[in-house]
Amino acid sequence: MGKETLSRDGFDKKRAALRLGTKVRRPSKHGGGWEETERLSPEAETARDLRGLKWGGTAAGGREMAVSMETQLQSIFEEVVKTEVIEEAFAGMFMDTAEDEKTKLISCLGAFRQLWTNLPQESHEQCVQWIVRFIHGQHNPKRISFLYDCLAMAVESGLLPPRLVCESLINSESLEWERMQLWALTFKLIRKIIGGVDYKGVRDLLKAILEKIQTIPNTVSSAVVQQLQTAKDVVAYILDRNACLLPAYFAVTEIRKLYPEGKLSHWLLGNLASDFVDSFRPTARINSICGRCSLLPVVNNSGAICNSWKLDPTTLRFPLRGLLPYDKDLFDPQTALLRYVLEQPYSRDMVCNMLGLNKQHKQRCPVLEDQLVDLVVYAMERSETEEKFDDGGTSQLLWQHLSSQLIFFVLFQFASFPHMVLSLHQKVCLGYRTAK
Repeated sequence: MGKETLSRDGFDKKRAALRLGTKVRRPSKHGGGWEETERLSPEAETARDLRGLKWGGTAAGGREMAVSMETQLQSIFEEVVKTEVIEEAFAGMFMDTAEDEKTKLISCLGAFRQLWTNLPQESHEQCVQWIVRFIHGQHNPKRISFLYDCLAMAVESGLLPPRLVCESLINSESLEWERMQLWALTFKLIRKIIGGVDYKGVRDLLKAILEKIQTIPNTVSSAVVQQLQTAKDVVAYILDRNACLLPAYFAVTEIRKLYPEGKLSHWLLGNLASDFVDSFRPTARINSICGRCSLLPVVNNSGAICNSWKLDPTTLRFPLRGLLPYDKDLFDPQTALLRYVLEQPYSRDMVCNMLGLNKQHKQRCPVLEDQLVDLVVYAMERSETEEKFDDGGTSQLLWQHLSSQLIFFVLFQFASFPHMVLSLHQKVCLGYRTAK
């Protein structure tokens, strides 16, 4: 005889109808018919169902499991936050003793532990997110505080991973600065449990917290600033080198991504972020050349492959490693440096090395075109001011050198001659006198 197949609804009805005393009749595991077994407690039945009971169909089974998990979570947490009618009537006048609070916490944690240990690994994140949504759906600060105590106890006992809890709290859509009490309680909990998160997780949390702080407007009531400060306290704890939560270099990188050079940090952070960034200025100076913007190279054939003078081919800035707070002049375009090298004889190879130009790959460099056009205009002005234009004069030598440079860079298509002519026409029309 084949096995009898039941849907979940059908099984639930049978199970509810056939319970008798301390025993219950269930479908036989060895074929058709029924057998009597000992009645299980609700917790044991939940554990048994989660361990391997499969209802007809895979997709439907997954949905039923999800519904079952959410239903059980709701039952567990609503049980510990429910209040009697008289407590609701006289709200604020009844308070649980510390012993009662502890008993509730232990009871809630015990019921949740049994559910959590029988959940599959892939359902853990969904479970924690549901708990966070349930807590953030509460509007009573006392209930929120109690449920956060449950979460803290679950993390401290090793039941819940602290990183998953912190990420779920920070990424919750309900966590807004307008809900000041929820904001304060949430960041107090994060401050309490973030010590158990690894440095990679702390780095992601720092980024998320800084972005969450950015949602606070520039002007808020002074009455709420104290509660908003809890977010700053978490950031200060992460940036504390003695806490050893995150390598300082990773922290300054995240801060510089959000607040680059010249952009002020959020007012809530005050001087916390700026002081932390400034502590890296000596490191930035060690990692750069002192007075680099005032130095000029000796241009010759042997110095053509020197990497100390490399520039970004689009911005003409020095390539700087990392997001350290370098001196401001290092972020400026080094047009004077490139122009100086272009004016020197035998500088073509050095210019190619500075801008990363390869003769094998034809690539147009607009910044190089601009400097060549400026040199042409400069040569025109020199020719006008000289009384005599003799062979071998300075102007003659300048034109010979400039023509050699133009032929080379146009030949290898590093500069576009039509674009240079148009640019030269625009600059001459801006007020330059006509050359001889």
